[in-house]
Amino acid sequence: PLPLALLFPGQGSQYVKMLDGVKDLPEVKDMLAKAKEILGYDLLELCLNGPEEKLAETRYCQPAMFVGGLAGVAKLRVERAEAVERPTCVAGLSLGEYTALCAAGVLSFEDGLTLVKLRGEAMGEAAKVGKQAMLSVAGLEQSVLDKLCSEAEKKEGPGGVCKIANALFPKGFSCAGTEVAVQGA
Repeated sequence: PLPLALLFPGQGSQYVKMLDGVKDLPEVKDMLAKAKEILGYDLLELCLNGPEEKLAETRYCQPAMFVGGLAGVAKLRVERAEAVERPTCVAGLSLGEYTALCAAGVLSFEDGLTLVKLRGEAMGEAAKVGKQAMLSVAGLEQSVLDKLCSEAEKKEGPGGVCKIANALFPKGFSCAGTEVAVQGA
């Protein structure tokens, strides 16, 4: 058999109606019941009905993506159990790393969700206090994006920051920095 890898996305892949196709799986129902206790709110309600602006908030988005990734594993387990039983590797982008650790059995669901809850809350608060922003850019060469980031920093003035934070894929990057500079990039 060919090697298999389980890959989990990070924040930004969320959407209203996510979990709709898996919410009735027994394993997912169990995760959602535990999530309600750990998070203190109904994650399924938020994922199915939004509003989109709330689901996009870091404190809600990160738990949603964590549970969503593991719900995907539950669905895969039903449809192709061997794929879940024998992955060669698991990996995740940013927040997806936590989902990967849980899928690999390194963290329990409860411990993973508790960490993700704390991570989402802390990142949300830090962004408010620091007036920071992040965005994804696709289709530009790194040299072009570096120049645009430098111009955005200069436009904001002293204290302005806009840098490539991560290479995501060829001609795909995430940029981060001060809110004004990043929005100006």
